[in-house]
Amino acid sequence: MEHQRLIQTPMFFSRLSPYFIAKVVVLLTLLLNTAAYTIPWVFANSLSKEYSGIDFHGYWYAGHYLRQGVNPYAAILNSPDPVYWDPLVPDSGNPYKPTAPEYALTLPVTYLDGVTVTQPPVAQTMIVVPAMTAPLNLLIGLFSWFSWQTARWLWLALNLIFTAVIPWLALRLVNNRHKLDTLDKWIFALVFYNFYGVRQGLVVGQQTMICLFLLVLALLFHDKWLLSGILLGFGISKYSVGLPAFLYFLRQRNYRSVLVAVIVQVVGILLLVPLKWGSPMDTLSAYLQVFSVNFIQEGVHLSARFADVRLQGFSFGVILVVIVYFMSRQQVPGKTTGLSENAARLNDLNILTLGIFLTTYHRVHDMPFMIFFLLACLVVWIENRDLAIGRFPSIVLALTMTAILSLLLFPTVPGKVIARLEVLSFIPPAWTSLEAFSSIAMLLMLALSAWLYRAPWQGSEFAENVQQGME
Repeated sequence: MEHQRLIQTPMFFSRLSPYFIAKVVVLLTLLLNTAAYTIPWVFANSLSKEYSGIDFHGYWYAGHYLRQGVNPYAAILNSPDPVYWDPLVPDSGNPYKPTAPEYALTLPVTYLDGVTVTQPPVAQTMIVVPAMTAPLNLLIGLFSWFSWQTARWLWLALNLIFTAVIPWLALRLVNNRHKLDTLDKWIFALVFYNFYGVRQGLVVGQQTMICLFLLVLALLFHDKWLLSGILLGFGISKYSVGLPAFLYFLRQRNYRSVLVAVIVQVVGILLLVPLKWGSPMDTLSAYLQVFSVNFIQEGVHLSARFADVRLQGFSFGVILVVIVYFMSRQQVPGKTTGLSENAARLNDLNILTLGIFLTTYHRVHDMPFMIFFLLACLVVWIENRDLAIGRFPSIVLALTMTAILSLLLFPTVPGKVIARLEVLSFIPPAWTSLEAFSSIAMLLMLALSAWLYRAPWQGSEFAENVQQGME
């Protein structure tokens, strides 16, 4: 027994390395932030904010038209009255005229939880256009069978479940995940849970989480073309966030899954045909109207940082050229890149996501898709954790990752600091908002992701070629 103690004691204390202690500190910090800030923030804002659940409300409200045999796209969008009519704001539009959205609804409306609406308005907050395409819109429209308060809390509960499982499903995309210990996995999950975009998306009832959930599943089942195609088809209903995954499947030549996804979208449009104003042309016209409305809105896309149209076009062009350059090159693991096949594929998806987000309209609540950046970095770290890349590159890499994670978790902080410092008052407001710092975070991610392709990672022919070129 004494002999065993002499052997076991050093083994126990050997685990208490500075690296292990640092991971424990990071884990505890993230746990504390989740329990003391993130979770209370989500529920406090969901309870107290007048417009909490507003993005979900658009689909809950649209579901009432589906219940009564009316195409919600045509009823809400193809109307001469204001699209964003708000029952809480006087003079924001007359919803009761024959051309207005509410006119198409027949009262009373009875819900499964016993509530009945006998007087207009049926809408409970500002009407947001149903921006998604038909498949997921039809699915979420089923919540219209419950009254607003019941539906809102059911949706929040469902979104919390999606949020909880997404990082653990995403980790299954990592081939070498067995090399991660429990601390590594929990740190990864907790970083995701504390994204500002995650907590904001939960409060406004965004559809980002269900789309991310569906698309991660589609990636996991990529070898089952029918299942992955169906999941992809529903996941791309919010096309702004689904487009990168769709392009990734095309790049991987998974054409059968892509075809099934397209069929899912077509079927969604055809299911609206029997409804009043349900012709495919009416629906497609509404799709285009949504796109044009969203295109001019504030967001995290880079062109939103500039007032000058020429600068907007220039920023769009630069990012597009970078993305096309990397996506047009066939990255051969170990030869044209030092990344493994798993790392290269995840980084392809990551760069596609960053490129689409930087060049087209997206909001902060879409930032949970930056989990693909974390996955790409995680795979590279697993495969090269013992590689010495030099002191200076290590410092730059550490500072860059710290800046990125800080901006993903707390993008509002830099703007508040700048507002208090008179010496920085010259900075335009367009560059001090949380959207601006989210754009900066994505630019840093794009630069780091591009570097991942070219870095001479260990054990590859590419690394040897780079070394020979330096000599």
